[in-house]
Amino acid sequence: DSISRVSRQMLQHRNGTPYEDYYLIDAETGRVIALSNKARKRKGVVYNDQVRNAFKDNPEQSLISIHNHPSGHPPSPSDLASLQQRSKNNTVKYGLTIGHDGSVYWYTRPNKRIPKIALSKYSHQIEKFKKMGYNEVVAQEKTLEIFSNLFEFEFGRID
Repeated sequence: DSISRVSRQMLQHRNGTPYEDYYLIDAETGRVIALSNKARKRKGVVYNDQVRNAFKDNPEQSLISIHNHPSGHPPSPSDLASLQQRSKNNTVKYGLTIGHDGSVYWYTRPNKRIPKIALSKYSHQIEKFKKMGYNEVVAQEKTLEIFSNLFEFEFGRID
């Protein structure tokens, strides 16, 4: 219920904008622990003090992170890599992206570090799939499948 409620709030708040809201929810209780919804940075999450403190103050694997993707695209490599940041203290059990097109994706923390060079390889692989006739979203999903094997994470689309 909490994830549905937060997702609706996020989509209503950011409807028609290129900005992202970010919520941290307690994985057991469903209570909202932290929220950042005043960002004015396109394509990206902004962590405010409330969010940073939640990472410091909560135990490992106790939070669910949720943010919107105005484009409806799957999680990005930076979404995945962000779960590996030391400052997060491994507090996030899994992440969710909520698309304005109704798409919902979940993803886990990669077990292997994603190097910066992987970002250009990611984009290059997407372009290869698009040249094969796949649309942007399917090309990203297929590329994430490759990356999930390389960097040991899981992801999926919730239909």
